[in-house]
Amino acid sequence: KEIEEAKLRQQREELQATERVRSLLQGRLSDSLRRKFQSLSNEVEESFCDSAAIDRGRHTSENQIEELICLKADLMARDTEVDTYIGDAGSWILRKEAKRSAILGNSNSNGTPAEEYVVSQDVRCHQVLQLAAEDAAISDCIYFVSRACIVHSIDAAAMLKAVRALAKKQFHVRQHIRKVNEALERDIRDHQI
Repeated sequence: KEIEEAKLRQQREELQATERVRSLLQGRLSDSLRRKFQSLSNEVEESFCDSAAIDRGRHTSENQIEELICLKADLMARDTEVDTYIGDAGSWILRKEAKRSAILGNSNSNGTPAEEYVVSQDVRCHQVLQLAAEDAAISDCIYFVSRACIVHSIDAAAMLKAVRALAKKQFHVRQHIRKVNEALERDIRDHQI
């Protein structure tokens, strides 16, 4: 039962991470659309200075509005695709977990989940464990964003922006791990002297 709860907890965390990436991507796409719309609005205002510019501006804005409407419809359609891919990813994770469980079996005789055997010695060790888990989660997010680009759920520009943001966050997490490890080594060295 505890193994199932741990698996469910892990699945929820993975789904939450995927949801965070999806909401991040949707937020960035919305911001991009908002900036594009604002840019187009500014262009329209500037082009209304004379009557010839008014005609050109009207024609340009109508085309751009049509493009934005098409883009909005495309984004709405891709939103359902992202939901489908998230569901597929969840199913894939469940299959892999079931396969792993079948291969490994119940290796401990008392049924204790493996996670309970990982006990932190102190606050810094616990910090390293948490940061390592976050690092792994970010790696998974980068993988799923890349997969979404491969199956054309998102375009390359959106994928690059998301991967850059995730890579930056992962860099900071890894730097934090390095600093905590240095502090641990320093503590060990100080206690040996």
